Amino acid sequence: MVLTENDLFSALGNNARECYFAFDIAQKKIVYIGPAIYNLTGLDDNTVMQNVEPLWEIIHPEDRDYVRKALMALVKTQRIQAEFRIETGDRHKYLQLNAYLLKNGIAAGHIANITDLKNNIIYADKINARKNAMLAVVAHDLKEPVGVINMMASAIKRNPAVTGNEDILANIKVIQELCARNITLIKDLMNKEFLEAPEVGLRKERIDMSKTLGDLVKQYKDSEHVTGKHFEFIRSDVPVYAVVDMLKIAQCVNNLIANAIKFTQVGGNIAIILSEQASSVEICVKDNGIGIPANLQPFLFDERTRAQRPGLHGEQGYGMGLSIIHLLVELHGGKVWVDSVEGAGSSFFIDLPKGF
Repeated sequence: MVLTENDLFSALGNNARECYFAFDIAQKKIVYIGPAIYNLTGLDDNTVMQNVEPLWEIIHPEDRDYVRKALMALVKTQRIQAEFRIETGDRHKYLQLNAYLLKNGIAAGHIANITDLKNNIIYADKINARKNAMLAVVAHDLKEPVGVINMMASAIKRNPAVTGNEDILANIKVIQELCARNITLIKDLMNKEFLEAPEVGLRKERIDMSKTLGDLVKQYKDSEHVTGKHFEFIRSDVPVYAVVDMLKIAQCVNNLIANAIKFTQVGGNIAIILSEQASSVEICVKDNGIGIPANLQPFLFDERTRAQRPGLHGEQGYGMGLSIIHLLVELHGGKVWVDSVEGAGSSFFIDLPKGF
C-alpha cells in the first residue's frame, strides 16, 4: 500500500502531542485538524472542522488582532510563528502557532502548548529585572558611605597630628585601598551583565510592556527611602504590546534610571513614561536633575565618549553604558536619543517598533 502525503500528514497529526492542521486558503476552510486540539482548547476536532468560530472566540481579546495579522502575513512570508493566549475556563494558556504555505494553496502547520515554558520565561525575566533594579539601589546605597569613609581617611592623613606616625599612616593606606577595591567591585557587579548583553542574541517575544515596566518601576518606588528620589510610572490604562527581548530592554531602562539617580539631587523626581505610537512603542526616562551640557550631548552614545563625568556623589558617569543601550536598541530596529537642558534635567527616549 502506497501512502499519499495526506495520509502521512494525517497519521502524524492523529498521534502527535501538538495539534496539526491544514487550511484551504481559497475556500477558507479547515481541511484537517488533529485530535490534540481537544487537549489544547477543550474543543473537539469535529466541532472545529465544521465551524472555526468557537476556536476564534477563545483567543484572548488582546491577541486576536495580532493572530489575524500574522495569518494575513503568511501569504507574503510563506511561514509564520506566533505566540498567543487562549482562555479556557478560569485560566489562560499560551500557544505557539507555526504555519507554512504549501504550493497547492494549503496552509499547514501545528499548534503547541507552551504555557509552562512561557510562565518560566516570564518569571525569570521578572526576577532578572528586579535583580537589576535592586543592584542599582544597593550600588547607590553602598557607594556613598564607602566614598565618605575614603574621604575621611584622606582628611585624617592630611592632619598634622598623624604626620610621621607610620602605624596610623599604614592603617589609613589599608582603609583607602579597601575603599577603592570595594567601589570597583560594586561598579563591576553593576556593569558585568549589562556590558555582556550585546554578546547574546536577541530572544524576542510579544510582551505587555505596561505590566513588565510597571513591575520594574515598583522596585525603585519601594526603595525611595534609600535613593532619596521620587519615582513615577506614567502610562495609559490600555496594555501596550511590542515584540522585543524584554530582558535586554529592561537592562537599558535600568541603566537609564541608574544614571538619573546619579545626576538628580536628593528629593528629585524621576519618571518612566510609556506611550504607544502608530507603529512603535516609546519609553522615556525623565528626571529633573542637573541636566547635560549642550556641548557633551552629541557624544553621549559614543563607545569611548568624551561626555563621561562623575555623578553628584562621585559615582562613575555614563561611560560605555549609553553606547551599549544605543547598540541594543538598534538591534531591535529602534532608536534612542536625549533631550536635556543643563540645570533643568534630562529625558532619554527609546523608540521601539511594535514588531507585528
